[in-house]
Amino acid sequence: AAEGPLHRQLRHARRENAQLRARLGPAWPCAQHDRLCRLLRSRHPRRPAAGMRVLNNVVKNAIQAIPDARRGRVDISLLKRDDRAIISIADNGNGIPDEMRDKVFSPNFTTKSSGTGLGLAICANIVETFNGKIFFATNPDEGTTFFVEIPLMRLEGNVKEQEHVML
Repeated sequence: AAEGPLHRQLRHARRENAQLRARLGPAWPCAQHDRLCRLLRSRHPRRPAAGMRVLNNVVKNAIQAIPDARRGRVDISLLKRDDRAIISIADNGNGIPDEMRDKVFSPNFTTKSSGTGLGLAICANIVETFNGKIFFATNPDEGTTFFVEIPLMRLEGNVKEQEHVML
């Protein structure tokens, strides 16, 4: 069977002793996590995998932000609000310190010994090409939630706002 991009992250999360959960609303015309994958793949005709790169990078960062001594949790949520799709990726890591918040999307900024500091800068660029925005909310010692907000290409008239389904 074919394996979706979230399956790869799920394996990575399990290796890191973290739980990866996805809540995807019924607003999308495909099954389970494929809703999110199709939404992201369809955004850029010349780079169809660019949206998945954003999701993979933010999920990987979320898993890596969780301290070794803590049972990790990463929640991915997709909802529709007005004419926009909002993807949130929340972790229960240490949060982002105040002095680093302005640098998070800057090229070459990293807190990892092996990182290049390009991941979130590239994500921000990709999301901007979708006419969207990426931002975060963080709480010290509680974790961080990244939000990717992108305009919908077309709307379905019978979709309820902010409705979710747990996978």
